[in-house]
Amino acid sequence: MGLLAEVINSRLFTTVRDSLGLTYDVSFELNLFDRLKLGWYVISVTSTPSKVYKAVDACKNVLRGLHSNKVAPRELERAKRTLLMRHEAEIKSNAYWLGLLAHLQASSVPRKDISCVKELTSLYEAASIEDIYLAYDQLKVDEDSLYSCIGIAGVNAGEGAMGEDMLQFKCLEPDKNLKTNELDCVGKVGHGYEMPWTICG
Repeated sequence: MGLLAEVINSRLFTTVRDSLGLTYDVSFELNLFDRLKLGWYVISVTSTPSKVYKAVDACKNVLRGLHSNKVAPRELERAKRTLLMRHEAEIKSNAYWLGLLAHLQASSVPRKDISCVKELTSLYEAASIEDIYLAYDQLKVDEDSLYSCIGIAGVNAGEGAMGEDMLQFKCLEPDKNLKTNELDCVGKVGHGYEMPWTICG
């Protein structure tokens, strides 16, 4: 899953930022439970008011495009190098080691043993494109499974702001039927400019 996340992150950056010029910051993050076959992912993108909806659509297209635009060997190799370099950099951190060792002796996580730590670099190096797609097929990317939340930060974000910096959110659920379950909320933040940011998960 880590390699898949790295591939998606790279594609988001090169497509949504470099090719389309819709953002200067975009990221994909996976959140997985240790003992349950459940989890979620989040795509965060920062854009301007005039481009934010195009940026959201571009992120969705990248996420759904892994089957039509197959992962190339060079993409996989770049993802491997990134994760291996990150592993080497973080291996001196106690917090990183605690994360690696979590549930090592737990009977509720039967397939995790010391080899998962000792052979981590070998697992990264041995991963194939087929492994990437086995992981990708676990993600739900259909319209009914995606939710969007758009927030606008700045002095003009909400009526009655009276010069204070505000952050206004609009949560849309589900993505396919934007007219249902709309939620608006306003809260103070420390931004002095107007900047929408969007989360799809």
